Amino acid sequence: MTMKSFYKNIFTLLLFFPAISSFGNFSPDSVFIKAGSYVILDKKIVYVKNDTSIALAADETGQDLLMSVEESNKFYLELERKANSSRFVKGIYKLVFASPATKNKPAEDQESGEKYFEKFENKTIGQIYQYSLKVFGPSVYDTINYNLPWILNLANNLHVNTNQKVIFQNLLFNTGEKIEPFTFYDNERLLRSLPYIEDARILIVPDKTDTCIANIVVVTKDAWTLGAEIQLYDEKSGRIDFYDKNILGTGHHQENSVYFDAKKDPVWGYEGFYKIPNIAGSFADAKGTYYTYGYKERNNITISRDFVTPEIKYAGGASVSRIR
Repeated sequence: MTMKSFYKNIFTLLLFFPAISSFGNFSPDSVFIKAGSYVILDKKIVYVKNDTSIALAADETGQDLLMSVEESNKFYLELERKANSSRFVKGIYKLVFASPATKNKPAEDQESGEKYFEKFENKTIGQIYQYSLKVFGPSVYDTINYNLPWILNLANNLHVNTNQKVIFQNLLFNTGEKIEPFTFYDNERLLRSLPYIEDARILIVPDKTDTCIANIVVVTKDAWTLGAEIQLYDEKSGRIDFYDKNILGTGHHQENSVYFDAKKDPVWGYEGFYKIPNIAGSFADAKGTYYTYGYKERNNITISRDFVTPEIKYAGGASVSRIR
């Protein structure tokens, strides 16, 4: 340990333990977290900026959270308040702690893309875990739920998160296979391209008991998929659109358009489609379309498969239509 690291740890302890004393009595048991690590605690992922020791409650282990989210927020605010009382201590605080409100990718996390996965190349894939984040609040780099306005909490409660089975059907790897960096990198791209996923992150955690095995954590953040729109062509005509790109978390996509024109008979018309993407993990899509306006009516069913990943060797489609 260098002198710089020694003094840094001493100042961390001086700051850390007086601050947590106001939130309850904790045992001196602790876990050491290495700088640059992603720690998974109680289904939350926290980025550790610098080498840190986390104190644990008497009945907790390293798999538990030190405090609840609200207590954690209060803890950091109190710690920062005490640090600001001294210019010297304030400098130490900024050196050691990252703000809990930071939602963007940490500046220290420079390894990204295929380079990150190269460190684990040819390791055997062990367990695969998947965590879905709420639409508003957390990010794939900071999964803690912070206090939000009531309207955003309401939206989170109304939203149905993507089913875990749907996410697993969009993975390009399985337990027992070898880690291939490009495949993992491309899988992140694929997940982000889904209309119901805003962001995605794949983390690799080396197994503690077998150095040849690595466990996988897939973190996805859902997108808001409900919407409606009204378009007025003039004072007597227009259209109303409403859609859901992730019906009940299944990944199914439905769009509906209602046309109206007071100058025509009949006044109302309709057009809509229902799409089932990636049927049974085959990356083949099925789509049914229906249109009617006046004396025109059209039905269409399409099954197609695109080259969504380099691993797909065959693609194509077929379509059947009925017009009258």
